Amino acid sequence: MSSRPPDDPVAKALALDGDADRIKDFYGDWARSYDDDVASEDYRAPEIIASLARLVQLSWLGKARADIRLMDAGCGTGLAGIALRSAGFPHVDGFDIAPAMTAKAEKTGAYGRLLAEIDLNADDAGLGALHGTYDIVTCAGVFTLGHVAPEGLRHLFALSRDGGFVIVSTRESYLNSSDFRGYVRQMERAGEASLIFTLPYASYVGDDRADYWVFRKLPI
Repeated sequence: MSSRPPDDPVAKALALDGDADRIKDFYGDWARSYDDDVASEDYRAPEIIASLARLVQLSWLGKARADIRLMDAGCGTGLAGIALRSAGFPHVDGFDIAPAMTAKAEKTGAYGRLLAEIDLNADDAGLGALHGTYDIVTCAGVFTLGHVAPEGLRHLFALSRDGGFVIVSTRESYLNSSDFRGYVRQMERAGEASLIFTLPYASYVGDDRADYWVFRKLPI
């Protein structure tokens, strides 16, 4: 993992301790310059996630991209939504914890529906009306230090239809400091998910690396 100065916005984001109010306030302030800041560091996670969604569609879903419904979980300013639309997926919804971020995402025109104030660390994330809706749920840049605990993964699976797919990134530092792998094994043992494959130690942002996980929701 690359070393960052304490005043670097990415470094500050990694120290939010999963506190919903702190996260909303921080991203409310960062929303104005977020796209420029991450572009300057060559943030690649959105495009990698979109490429994996395309691979899933071609390999397993047996549906045209025009017929696939996607949820971009933790959509931020809409970078992943833009990448998904560019990959040929016209039906993309999104949510984020920070209203300032979803306000920017709305301006991209990439999303059909956007929700704010969604906390994946909460017992009830407020997404019940959308459970079982999506063919693919994507999540880039959320499972990272200071943001969402591994247990937040359950909310993403709840959004997927049976036999649907969940695609997430886990920043290297997060994977080394959390029990994400253990939670994945727990879901597999419970018959809730099947890990199809991982893309390990791949590009993320700057010199930082991430693993990308492709899951299928069970039963199929």
